[in-house]
Amino acid sequence: MPAGPDDVSRAAAQELIDLDPNLPALVETQLQAGQGGPPPTYELATAIALAALVVQIAQFGWQIYHDLDKQEPAKDVVRRRIRLKVETPDHVTEPQRDRVISTVVDEIYRRSAK
Repeated sequence: MPAGPDDVSRAAAQELIDLDPNLPALVETQLQAGQGGPPPTYELATAIALAALVVQIAQFGWQIYHDLDKQEPAKDVVRRRIRLKVETPDHVTEPQRDRVISTVVDEIYRRSAK
C-alpha cells in the first residue's frame, strides 16, 4: 500500500515530538476525527493546534507534490506554496509552523521517492 498524507502526518509527528510529547497521539486523534471519529475532549490548545497543523500541512503538501509531480517540484516550491495557503493557528508560533512545514515536506519527499 503506497504512503499517503495520513502516513506523512504520523511520521512528521514522530519527528516533531520535541515540540510536544503528546503530538503523535494528538495527530492520530485529528486523523480519526477527520474520519468521523470522536473529536478531542481535552484542552491542550497549543498541542492540538500543532497536531491539526501537521495533518493540514500533510494533506495540502501531499496534494501540491502530486499535482506538480510530473515537473519534479523542488522542496522550496512546495514549502512556499504551503506557507502562502496555510494559516498559522493562534497557539502556534511562526518558527513552529515553519518547522512543521519543513518536516512534513521532507517526509512527503522521503515517502514519495521513486
